[in-house]
Amino acid sequence: MNGTRSFISKFFFCLKVSSSAKVLLSLIRNTKIYSRTYKNHTYNASLEGYIYPLKMSHQIVHFYIRTFTGDFDVFYEIFWRKVYSLPNNFGLNMCETIVDLGANVGFFSMFYGLKYPKAKFICVEPEKNNVNCLSKNLAFLPQVHIEATGISSKKISVNVTKAAYAYNFAIQEVATTNDSIQTITMSELFKKYQLSSIDLLKIDIEGEEADLLSNDNKWLDNVRSIIVELHGDFTIDRLTDLLRPFGFKVYYMDGSIYYATKL
Repeated sequence: MNGTRSFISKFFFCLKVSSSAKVLLSLIRNTKIYSRTYKNHTYNASLEGYIYPLKMSHQIVHFYIRTFTGDFDVFYEIFWRKVYSLPNNFGLNMCETIVDLGANVGFFSMFYGLKYPKAKFICVEPEKNNVNCLSKNLAFLPQVHIEATGISSKKISVNVTKAAYAYNFAIQEVATTNDSIQTITMSELFKKYQLSSIDLLKIDIEGEEADLLSNDNKWLDNVRSIIVELHGDFTIDRLTDLLRPFGFKVYYMDGSIYYATKL
């Protein structure tokens, strides 16, 4: 999509979802402010954000979006470009349990919460400012559980690494200190929330995908479908090799995002 067509498409998306002219102007203005700082490589550490009442799935949903942290990138990626959308729901006509690993500020869970409002959502996110936004954004859903920590194949102490944008935070194993956090494992999530199965598992954990899927991974027997974003040298061939023994078939979605299902 060229620049002009992209601009027009994004404008009409904003027009469609804005609940009022005031919201539309605010959404466009703050998007342009963020785009300008991003293009000029002018990093702004401000956590300033606004609530945008937007029309989604025949209802008004309140989105909390920070102007300078990269939230707009993720918002447009998910709700305008629909990079996580599955054609004809791809076998997910009924979805009772959704686990969001690397939940960021909750836009993925919001997207699927609008499709499956009665589902139970378990969101794992280690960065405290993201967690604050996450709780605000998912307030409209009745069954949301937030784990303010990282996910790993074994329980370890970690710190959250610094990043210019809020969608790039990662965890790094460290010695246990007052500032470190304890990760949670998939086995612990299954036990804590008494899960017999997970209908949809989203994995966007900034390079920790290989560790999670290759070590202590028996829990994959109880997962129906996975949306995963690959990072670093974790290839589609490696992903396929890890998931095939559990009955998954892997499909390309967008960019470095793949969908795996047992259908």
